[in-house]
Amino acid sequence: MAPPFELDDDFVGFGLFCTTVQAGFALAKSIIETVRYTEIIIDNLSDENKPSIEEVRGIIERLVVKLSVIEIAAHLDAFALIYRTSNPDQIFFNPLLLMQVALAEKRGATLQYLRGCSLFIAIKTVHEYSH
Repeated sequence: MAPPFELDDDFVGFGLFCTTVQAGFALAKSIIETVRYTEIIIDNLSDENKPSIEEVRGIIERLVVKLSVIEIAAHLDAFALIYRTSNPDQIFFNPLLLMQVALAEKRGATLQYLRGCSLFIAIKTVHEYSH
């Protein structure tokens, strides 16, 4: 399956997508690729005529979502991420969240703490991707 995510090149150079954050993206990708994820998406659709698992899997396999950073000050109050209906193929992260994770990684936080950060990033990414 093709990778569902692409990092916004404009922010890669800042080091905001550190190893811990990228581990979260990898976990999110593995969740999104499961049949169970597809079943849950279909179950939560309010449509009377629901698509088949194959149709939804086809959409997921073709969709590449760009992972970016919130730039507009009006949205910096977002706890972690936002999804804008005007940009359905992008997920925007709060840069302060990314900086805190990168700083924790750089300062030698415990493996348990960094795994928790990766799990948080994964859960939030899957949630926003599901929109």
